[in-house]
Amino acid sequence: MPDIVLDTNTLVDFLAQYFGSAKRGQAPFQYEGRLSSETVRRINQIRQRYVADESITNLVIASSLAFAELVRKWDNIVQSRFEPHQLAAFLAQPPDWFSVAPVDEDLIEFFCDVPADVSMSNRTVRPIEWIDAVHVATVFSRDDNCLFATTDERLRC
Repeated sequence: MPDIVLDTNTLVDFLAQYFGSAKRGQAPFQYEGRLSSETVRRINQIRQRYVADESITNLVIASSLAFAELVRKWDNIVQSRFEPHQLAAFLAQPPDWFSVAPVDEDLIEFFCDVPADVSMSNRTVRPIEWIDAVHVATVFSRDDNCLFATTDERLRC
């Protein structure tokens, strides 16, 4: 079973459920908001398998830059669904099945593999913004064993 990387928007919905209906990971996540049914299924599989066997290595992942973007755009994207002190507590001690991926020199080689532009289905070419490229590079860094949960149509495969 592969890891799953969350972009900033899916991270916000993940955290809203984590602090709400998922009871800090003690209850299943639900298909709602920007969390697709496949994303929810994968998160719940990782969470459940880890609870059953702590040696499981598959993770739910978000880059440290996704958290920085979340904080920078707090009012626009969090919209009072959880509080700053909850985010601080999550970052201080995330569940064992969640990883905050660093944005460091190890990511540069994968960042270079992300195209600057993508062709859309309507034959237009759109740029990939650098922050989104970091999310994609984080996926690439997972050794082909990763799914990407994104709401950005430019980044969907």
